[in-house]
Amino acid sequence: MLRIKNLNKSYNTRKVLNNLTFNIQPGEVYGLLGANGAGKTTTINIICNLLKADHGHITINNQPISENTKKLIGIAPQ
Repeated sequence: MLRIKNLNKSYNTRKVLNNLTFNIQPGEVYGLLGANGAGKTTTINIICNLLKADHGHITINNQPISENTKKLIGIAPQ
């Protein structure tokens, strides 16, 4: 399970993610939809451990994101 809790990220004074929280169960498929600048790519980059969140927690199978859990994630940009 992917669990995201209270994820926050800002770029200078622009807050892109504000207490984002959701869970994805094994076998579920999700898409992120939103306007330009809504934080979709930022969210994916934080999940993939390519970018650090300012605050919040992400776990995969109850383990914090790390180099080992990074191997469990695939990303296919547009």
